[in-house]
Amino acid sequence: MLKSAKRPLIILGKGAAYAQADDAIRALVEKSGVPFLPMSMAKGLLPDTHPQCAGAARSTVLKDSDVVMLIGARLNWLLSHGKGKTWGDAPKKFIQIDIEPKEMDSNVEIVAPVVGDIGSCVSALLDGMGGNWPAAPADWTGAVTAKRDENVAKMAPRLMNNNVADGLSRRARRAAHHHQGAAGRHPRSTKGANTLDLARGVIDMYKPRKRLDVGTWGVMGIGMGSAIAAAVETGKPVLAVEGDSAFGFSGMEVETICRYNLPVCVVDLQQ
Repeated sequence: MLKSAKRPLIILGKGAAYAQADDAIRALVEKSGVPFLPMSMAKGLLPDTHPQCAGAARSTVLKDSDVVMLIGARLNWLLSHGKGKTWGDAPKKFIQIDIEPKEMDSNVEIVAPVVGDIGSCVSALLDGMGGNWPAAPADWTGAVTAKRDENVAKMAPRLMNNNVADGLSRRARRAAHHHQGAAGRHPRSTKGANTLDLARGVIDMYKPRKRLDVGTWGVMGIGMGSAIAAAVETGKPVLAVEGDSAFGFSGMEVETICRYNLPVCVVDLQQ
């Protein structure tokens, strides 16, 4: 199914990150040549700067793709349950690789369900691809790349905007430019609604399992606690990207951070 697709897409979910099959997943993505879309906590399995990353063209690839391979990703509300205008009018066929059988056909028909350990399944698929796997259609990959570059170019002026009246742009620029290196390579906890969406788009990740956010249930206020846990567990610097409302739920965790001298930096993206 993937081989015959005209507009294929691979979606990487947090299950793919949990599987810790990073090399096999990267090999599958690169061997197929298919654009990939990382969900929030799968960011970094391949760097966001990877030429096949379609993160900046999310709307386009969801709407226009014809075959979608889900690797450790669920068709829940984060992906509009695989239905509706998010997915456009083009008919979709889904391939799903997941360790949980109950995830198959939970919201839409999965034409090719693959149930098992993600690392084992991806390795088996790689073996099955052989040595002459055809590249993904050039017109599709070219269109995705063009849309991604267009969207990145549109965002760039806003990120560089120093206008004090545009507080969100100013703070996003500061977070993206001043903390980009740490955010991409060290644990990061992101919390808030606009903050979560904005940080996902403007702060690239380069290593897997370094990004923590509210996940499936969207629970507000967990960011500071997650940042403390990440600092204690890893001993590495942690960047906590917060919004005002979310910070208000657990701002006193700063006292814990100070008392134990934890390496946590808190950035507030909102006024």
